[in-house]
This record gives sequence, C-alpha cells and structure tokens, in this order.
Amino acid sequence: MRIPTLILGTLVVVLAVIAIGMGVRLTVVGSSDFPCGNTITHVLRSPAGTRTAVVFGRRCGAMTSRAGTGVSILRGADSTPPTSDEGNVYLNDNWGPGYARVPTDIEVRWQSDSALVIQHSANAHIVFAAVKFAGVTISHDTLR
Repeated sequence: MRIPTLILGTLVVVLAVIAIGMGVRLTVVGSSDFPCGNTITHVLRSPAGTRTAVVFGRRCGAMTSRAGTGVSILRGADSTPPTSDEGNVYLNDNWGPGYARVPTDIEVRWQSDSALVIQHSANAHIVFAAVKFAGVTISHDTLR
C-alpha cells in the first residue's frame, strides 16, 4: 500500500504545482492589462472626410513605464475612441528585446479615402498592424 500512497502524494503535489502555476499565469496575464490611458496626438480626416484616423499616445500604469502609439480608424468626423481603446489598426510599444526601450514615433497620412499609410521606426516593437480595416487598405513602412 505504500506505493499507491506515494504515487497519490506525488500526484497531489504535481497537481498543486500545476494549479499554482496556472494561478500565477492567470495573475500575470490579468495584471499585464494595467490600467491604460490614451492621449490623442493627431486627428487626420481622409480627403473626402468619410473617415478619421486618430493617432494617440498610450500609457499603461505608472509602475510599468510601458508606453506606445496607436491608431484607430473611425467613420466620418468622429475622433473620440474610448479611452481604453488599444486602437483598431495599429499599436506599438516601447518594450523591445530584453525590455530595452525602443522608439514609438509614427507618421500617418491618407493617400485616399480608402488608403492609409503608417510609418514607424525600423526598431519599433509592433504589437499589431492591420493591413485592411472597414474598407481601408493600410500600408506600413519605416520612417526615413
């Protein structure tokens, strides 16, 4: 009977470690969503005014010093994305390899009502970059 008890005890310990590991992982995932706030830096209307590109600085938690730049495309002249919005077409942040700080500067311009260009630093850490959104084609290039 000693072997089943040993196996059962080992199994309980392994399951406890797994549960604790999952709990820590859930905590880390949950806490990585620090309270973020956006500050609009540029509002660019498409040539015919059918869409608006809103460029904003994004800061997430004073304890993290995590910051970035995002872009949202909105219909018409609307320029007020929700303050918790991460952007719907582009987001970068300043955390590069080994948590080294990288540039977050971007330039945005409309080529037409259905074509937007986003330029970023060659070293930018891009969180996401859409190539199409709501009928707008988005091209990405490096700043020169």
